[in-house]
Amino acid sequence: MLWTGAGLVLAQTAALPPPAWTPEQGVAIRTYAESQGKPPFVDPSLKLSVGIKLPNNVTLFPLPETMKIPSAELYTYGIVNDRAVVVDRMTRKVVHLWE
Repeated sequence: MLWTGAGLVLAQTAALPPPAWTPEQGVAIRTYAESQGKPPFVDPSLKLSVGIKLPNNVTLFPLPETMKIPSAELYTYGIVNDRAVVVDRMTRKVVHLWE
């Protein structure tokens, strides 16, 4: 019975709509990455778009604690080809990117 309850919570969490990402959040992610010395990933052959699954050699990081969004634990970020990207933690698919 405990497993059923945990599955229900997981299903409810997964059903939440994704956050509405703002330009300010993109700037905050880039600034945070630079201040923390997080290395960017560069591969000119990688064409970024929402929904693309990032290769395993792209290093992703937890969102900054200052980024207050619903279900922040579901997402990671990276700087890829000079663009800030937010990625679904489970699938490694890009959910948002900034120019």
